[in-house]
Amino acid sequence: MSSTTTTPVRSAPALRCLLAESGSYREQLTIAPLDGQPGRFDVRVTSWLESARDPLLAHHRRFRTTLDRAALQRLHQALGALLEGGSADIDTGPAA
Repeated sequence: MSSTTTTPVRSAPALRCLLAESGSYREQLTIAPLDGQPGRFDVRVTSWLESARDPLLAHHRRFRTTLDRAALQRLHQALGALLEGGSADIDTGPAA
């Protein structure tokens, strides 16, 4: 038997970043604060194909997780180091 949990996403503005766009295909990163969980964020990567024959299959959640502020800061640090010419094997330390 499996269970499904629903993560309440806050109605506050979310950060949205288009990651890929090629013809009718798009991928987007969305980070939104969670209601009732200060300092925690819903992180999603979604994709959609505007030319899909079946509208139910046009939008797809590729990845979803919940991160706290410290994890987002580690991600920010790692991306910054990578963009500054650092190694692709950047270790920002273990998750708390």
